[in-house]
Amino acid sequence: MYYFDEHLPQKISRAQLAKRGKALLIIKDLDTLSAFFRLSPHQLKFTATYPKYDSFYVRKPTGGKRLIEQPAKPLKRLQGMLADYLQGVYYSRKTKAAYGFIPVPGDEDEPRNIYTNACQHLGQQWVLNLDLKSFFHAITQDQIYQIFINPPFSMTAAAAECLSSLCTLQGRLPMGAPTSPVLSNLVFIDPDEALLSLAAERHWRYTRYADDLTFSGAKKFKEEDLGSIHKILKDKGFEINHDKTRLKDIKSSPEVTGLILRDQPDVSPSFVQGIQADLRLYKLLTSDRVTQRGIFKAKDIRQLMRSIAGQINFLEFIRGEYHPSCIEMNLSFNPDKGKRGHSDEVWKL
Repeated sequence: MYYFDEHLPQKISRAQLAKRGKALLIIKDLDTLSAFFRLSPHQLKFTATYPKYDSFYVRKPTGGKRLIEQPAKPLKRLQGMLADYLQGVYYSRKTKAAYGFIPVPGDEDEPRNIYTNACQHLGQQWVLNLDLKSFFHAITQDQIYQIFINPPFSMTAAAAECLSSLCTLQGRLPMGAPTSPVLSNLVFIDPDEALLSLAAERHWRYTRYADDLTFSGAKKFKEEDLGSIHKILKDKGFEINHDKTRLKDIKSSPEVTGLILRDQPDVSPSFVQGIQADLRLYKLLTSDRVTQRGIFKAKDIRQLMRSIAGQINFLEFIRGEYHPSCIEMNLSFNPDKGKRGHSDEVWKL
């Protein structure tokens, strides 16, 4: 699952976010919905009825392939606009458990992100990690229709049908549409609340980052505890991926969405080692000996540069930009700060 896929810009304020939510909730019928998208009802219905996607597979870091369904530009523009306004609706209704796919306004005092998600489980003795099967694909077009026809949206059947078609493919949420993350959060409000009630009853902590569910407590989780969680999810239409179920005590360095629980959440040693390996590869590919031979394509080296920069940014986000490891890697990647560490020849690749 993608951990940093929020569509809204980070600089938006809470008031602006709320304003967008209110603007969307005013829309009730197909004519008003069409005006919102600046299309005629016929154009909107046609786009929703015959959505165009480019489908392809990408390799998962852990092996296997993931199907990506990328909407065509006209459809993606509509979905992106809708997603921004849907975030405004969800933001004021998000559950205490939800930490993924949530925008962080510039004036937010308690941001929801991968780091603060892990922080909720600090100090607990046992950590149970669960993963949901085919999260987006498990959410059906009918569930999306029910979101729009019921409060707080309360749209007409025609408008709800149009929006549910606009945001789904083959009767379920596509992996790759801008609307899928926020719609999955809206659909999961009820399961979140049910799991929060179970957690409170049994003195656990519960958080969710997209399809990653984490429970923690003072006592070891029992088989019947997992059964109770499974029943709630199954009743709501979701299945646990049992192959990814993990139960660890605090001495075994449990992870929450990829971060190890120590005194503070931290990246794993393997993550740091991966950056170091990429830096060694980058130095080799951009050395005079290799670049003069023209063996590797410029676009591949640019892609590696972006990957390394993203990994270092993430490390800074978790550890802080002045952590020794972050300073060391930045110096290795950008030894000449003024030029971002690259000769003119390499930077222009």
